[in-house]
Amino acid sequence: EVSDVANAILDVTDAVMLSGESASGDYPVESVAMEAKIANKMEDLLDYHKLAEEGFLSSEKTEDDAIAFSVANSVLMTDAKLIVAFSDSGTTSRRISKYRPKCPIVSVSTNPKRAKELTLYWGTYGVTVKQFPESLNDFDKVASEIAKSFGVKKNQTIILTGGNGLGSTNFMKLTKVI
Repeated sequence: EVSDVANAILDVTDAVMLSGESASGDYPVESVAMEAKIANKMEDLLDYHKLAEEGFLSSEKTEDDAIAFSVANSVLMTDAKLIVAFSDSGTTSRRISKYRPKCPIVSVSTNPKRAKELTLYWGTYGVTVKQFPESLNDFDKVASEIAKSFGVKKNQTIILTGGNGLGSTNFMKLTKVI
């Protein structure tokens, strides 16, 4: 099991799960905790520059992809602790996930089902909100609250990104948690 999980991470798979024997055994919670511990250790060994480049080579070279690629590379350049992606469709988060950023992606959606679905993509966690903020300053406030709930500290860098509601990713902003 340990080598299966480790190799799945090195193969850059989106998600891992327990085999039938481990999942239905006497210690399923402990098994999942160990699986997460193995995955976290193995992720430290990944070459994130190379992974972003591989995502670039297979991208569609659209404006949306340009922003997603920039987000992943900005994480490496700024040591950003979290990406907060506002997207009801989830396309922004899926695109960013393709570039395998070094920090988690929080996909913020007004659609609870979509938020749950997105957790199957690389490094993505879903969060549901009743409605999206109306101004860029409000995006900062909401993103900061979300970041804090993920353990990001005040003044640490996060990246905000999202779309204008028309199915495209059209903004990226580096900011500090307030």
